[in-house]
Amino acid sequence: MELIEFLSQGWVGSLIGIVGLLIGIISIVIAYRVSRIGPRPVFQYRSINLIEKEKQALPSDVEIFFGGKKVSRLTKTYIIFWNSGKSTLYGKDIVDDNPLRFSFGKDAEILRARIPKITKKMNKFEARINPKSPNEVIINFDYLDPNDGAVIEILHTSIQRTPECKGTIRGVPNGILNWGRLPYNVFLTMLQKAFLSVLSLLCLFFLGIRIFFVGILDHESELVILGLLYLISASSLCLYLIPASPLCIYRRRYPKSLSIEDVEE
Repeated sequence: MELIEFLSQGWVGSLIGIVGLLIGIISIVIAYRVSRIGPRPVFQYRSINLIEKEKQALPSDVEIFFGGKKVSRLTKTYIIFWNSGKSTLYGKDIVDDNPLRFSFGKDAEILRARIPKITKKMNKFEARINPKSPNEVIINFDYLDPNDGAVIEILHTSIQRTPECKGTIRGVPNGILNWGRLPYNVFLTMLQKAFLSVLSLLCLFFLGIRIFFVGILDHESELVILGLLYLISASSLCLYLIPASPLCIYRRRYPKSLSIEDVEE
C-alpha cells in the first residue's frame, strides 16, 4: 500500500516523465553522433605466456628452440583488428612513411606473424615482420568495410604483453583505438544477453497487460503494474550503470565473425 500511495503522488509521475524525456533526448543525441562516425580502426588483444625459462626454473643447461632459434621466452598474442566505424577504411590512406604496425618492447623479437581468420578474402589483409625492426609487425589491407577485419597471431619473445599500435591513416585523426584486452569469460556475455532479454520481455508483458485492460483495472491495480514496469526498467538501467559489474566489463565488442575461440591452439 505504501508503494501505491507513493506512486499516486503527482510529483512522482512528473519526475518519471522528465526522466523519460531526458533519456529520449540523450538517445537521440547519441544516435546522431554514432551516425556521423566515419572509418574507425580499433583493436583488442589477448596474450598468453607459453614458455619462460626463468619462471619455470629450468636448469641452466636446458635450452629452448623455436624454428631453430634459441629463445628464453615465448609469448603468443592474438590481436583482433577491425573497422568499427560507419564508413569504409581504405588501405591506400595509410601514410607510406608511417605504416600501420604493432610494436612490442625493444627487447622483443617477432618469431612469427600470421592471419588465422579474416572477414573477407577481398580485404587482402596481410601481416609481416618489419625487416627494419624485428619487434614490429606491419599490417596492410586493400579496404575494410564496417565490421571488416582480421585476427593476427603473433609469436614473440617480449616480456611486454600489451601491443602498441603505431601508424597514420589519412582521414582518421584519432588514430587506431585500443579497446583493451579480449574477454576470457564468454559465459558472462551470454548471461548478459539472456538477462536483458528476460527483463525486456517482462516490461513488454506488463505494459501489454496495462494497455489491454485499460479502463477495466481499478486504480490500485494499474499503479501496481506501473510500479513493476518502473522497477524492471530501473533494474535494466542499473546493469549498465554499475561500473564494477562483470557483465559490463566482459562484453564482446569485436565482430562475432572474428572470435578467436576456435583458432586458439
